[in-house]
Amino acid sequence: MLPTDFKHGGSYAVGLGYALSDCLEVHGDFQQSLPGYDVENLVIPNPRLRTTFSVPVTKSALDIFSFSVGGRFYLRSSTSTVRPWLGCQIGWYRGTIHLRGPLCGGPESSTPCLTQNLMDQVNDGVGINAGGGVDVAVTRWLSLGLDLRYQNALTVFGGFDYVTTLFDVAVHF
Repeated sequence: MLPTDFKHGGSYAVGLGYALSDCLEVHGDFQQSLPGYDVENLVIPNPRLRTTFSVPVTKSALDIFSFSVGGRFYLRSSTSTVRPWLGCQIGWYRGTIHLRGPLCGGPESSTPCLTQNLMDQVNDGVGINAGGGVDVAVTRWLSLGLDLRYQNALTVFGGFDYVTTLFDVAVHF
């Protein structure tokens, strides 16, 4: 499990859909989320001495990438100006943790502290997302909308979940 809670952060997605019927669509999304991720210390175990020691973390970051495919069910026909929808997807999720800490010359040194790479960890796995949204037709070819999703990276870093909110711009062919 990830050692701390997420903070607010940005997300973006690029998606592609194909309408199977007036109300059902196959939809795929590539998404990146950049939540705030605060870690104060990295605890490192020493199995030989059966102890741990703590290293201060000066900068931390978490990147989450996903590629998922699933269905979208529209609650109104394609001729409606406002089209609410529900959707569910399954796919690949990747989490990358970056932790940086101080590198100093020691207590007697006059050398200023630099930042060193404490840990870069990447983990791939399976995840799901489910949510809903609304599309509002601006023209026959263009719609704007909102997308709210619960994301669960089931097997990435022991499993974690988060929520994304996106503003959609869609071009229809």
